[in-house]
Amino acid sequence: MSAPSEQLNLTIVPATIDDLPQLMALENACFSDPWPEAVMRTTFAVSVAKILLAKLDGEAVGFAMAYLIPPEGEIGDICVSPAHRGKGIGRALMNALIDGSNCTQFWLEVRASNLAAQRLYEKLGFEVLGVRKNYYERPREDALVMGLTLPEE
Repeated sequence: MSAPSEQLNLTIVPATIDDLPQLMALENACFSDPWPEAVMRTTFAVSVAKILLAKLDGEAVGFAMAYLIPPEGEIGDICVSPAHRGKGIGRALMNALIDGSNCTQFWLEVRASNLAAQRLYEKLGFEVLGVRKNYYERPREDALVMGLTLPEE
């Protein structure tokens, strides 16, 4: 995993159901159409789901979630607190999801207007594979489908 800025006291840990209030606070701060709490809660019971929580000096500042069914993984959600963006936290979360996943292919959807996220994914090697028209609501918007294929070890 590539480390974020050396000055950050960032830790990435597996999230637990006890972290749900922090995850929901981040989800609601980051997205105009956040996942409902009930969906987030049930994700913890899904055996193939991996949810990671990023803490900066002990404060929850981001999380990422993926469904991992090797050799494929789907990145379901990633968010970083608006106050902490641009510090390498999103990159650290993505690397932590990918590293040790036993997956060689990853997929995700991203809003067509979310250029910052697209740049991050492209730096990690993701490529645009297609468009899902009107995928997002509030506001209605297309999603870019992006994929990453890693070399098999």
